[in-house]
Amino acid sequence: MEKHSESHSHHVIVPVKSYVATFCALLVLTFITVLVSRFDFGSLNLTIALVVAFCKASLVVWIFMGLKWDRGFNLVAFVGSILFLIIFIGLTFSDIAFRHYRDSVEGEQFGLSRPVKAITSGHHEQSH
Repeated sequence: MEKHSESHSHHVIVPVKSYVATFCALLVLTFITVLVSRFDFGSLNLTIALVVAFCKASLVVWIFMGLKWDRGFNLVAFVGSILFLIIFIGLTFSDIAFRHYRDSVEGEQFGLSRPVKAITSGHHEQSH
């Protein structure tokens, strides 16, 4: 008979209560998503939505896809992709957050005016 080495893992039998608890947590997070969507948090709307979506996706990957019981490359690949996503979104947000400052500095330095005029009030000026 052939012996199985340590590198060959067997499937883990997950208790039904783990699936039920995960499902209930996903329902609560979905309720939070709907509840948060009814309020205006200003610039935090997108951040709150991304945090809730990240929690829901992590639960699905961790329990339903079995990453909790997996060892090795899959865990490294998942964590690496999350870190890349955080860096990518962070750099994008930093560009958006400091764009106004950068445009004003570059405009003064090179004597340029903005190609698009920012509308600060509800009324538009018409040029003839």
